[in-house]
Amino acid sequence: MECLWRRHWTVENGTHYVLDVSMGEDESQVHTGKAPQSLSLLRKAILALLRARGWSNIADGLRYDGASVPRALELIGALPT
Repeated sequence: MECLWRRHWTVENGTHYVLDVSMGEDESQVHTGKAPQSLSLLRKAILALLRARGWSNIADGLRYDGASVPRALELIGALPT
């Protein structure tokens, strides 16, 4: 049972907290149509890309890549690395 709780909090702290706090998912005012699900999918994809690039502090990764259009485009694969 303890393993299940540990796994639950690993997901909660590693994903949901980051989406809520660093990416402002709970503050989103988009509520109609397919847009909320689409934006959630995009946030999760960006989170996965940042983690794949080695960022453990997602807020730092967002600031770093968000400060430069070429770096942001490179992150999503729109520019060659």
